[in-house]
Amino acid sequence: MAVFLHIGSDAILPYREIVAILDAELLRHSQAVHDLVVLQQLEKRVTDLSGGQPRSIVVADRGIFLSPISVLTLRRRGNVLVSEGAAPAR
Repeated sequence: MAVFLHIGSDAILPYREIVAILDAELLRHSQAVHDLVVLQQLEKRVTDLSGGQPRSIVVADRGIFLSPISVLTLRRRGNVLVSEGAAPAR
């Protein structure tokens, strides 16, 4: 059974494909995160769902998504799935 997480706009990802959910402030404060996003942009693997104002960075198997939804909200949605036993093991 596939379980999905809505990450903003009309985008949903299978829960099992999500590697990390990071605060978008790390783009400014972490050189490693900034470099990762820039490298992925060069490879056309970054999708901006936020209209240029990301609140979170969703790292997935298929690329990086800049989401308008906060880390806390995305994690809460994920925790609901886990607490209901619906999220598959990664």
